[in-house]
Amino acid sequence: MWTISILLVLISVTNCCSYTGNGPPPDKLSLISDVRKKVALKVRKERNLCAIGTGAQAMDQIKMLGLSFNYNEELTIDEGRELLVYVVDEFVRSVNEEPKIQPFLANVPFEAKNIEIRIFLQKPDGHEFEDGKLSVIRCLNGRLEFAVNDSQSDLLVKTAYTESFAQALEKTNNR
Repeated sequence: MWTISILLVLISVTNCCSYTGNGPPPDKLSLISDVRKKVALKVRKERNLCAIGTGAQAMDQIKMLGLSFNYNEELTIDEGRELLVYVVDEFVRSVNEEPKIQPFLANVPFEAKNIEIRIFLQKPDGHEFEDGKLSVIRCLNGRLEFAVNDSQSDLLVKTAYTESFAQALEKTNNR
């Protein structure tokens, strides 16, 4: 019994002492919130994207972080690609530059496959664009998807084009 008690104390001390910074260990959820807020504010200022939602897969380790935005301009696929690559890169960079979040990440460095971005496109008055116009652009699992309005579809949108993040990055770097 005495051996088990010592073992439990050692495990507790080891877990408590794994953080070497000053003050109490950082809370994973507050770190996630801080990084998302930093990204949302920057892309709001630089690209006029309005954050409307968040997401995460972080029960044990942080496997995915997400943000959703509204954008009040019509975009082509090329313009949408450039916008998505910019936001994903900014999010990945912000996560990887935050040293306090590193111990919580499922993989270091964090990559585009770990980021989910959804950008909902609408007219400045809040109405949807016409059929055939982009309505949602997103990056999920390292793939970019471009969906257009389709009032004839049960879902009201249909995927018009997809590509990998690597392909999109190559296309934006060649511009």
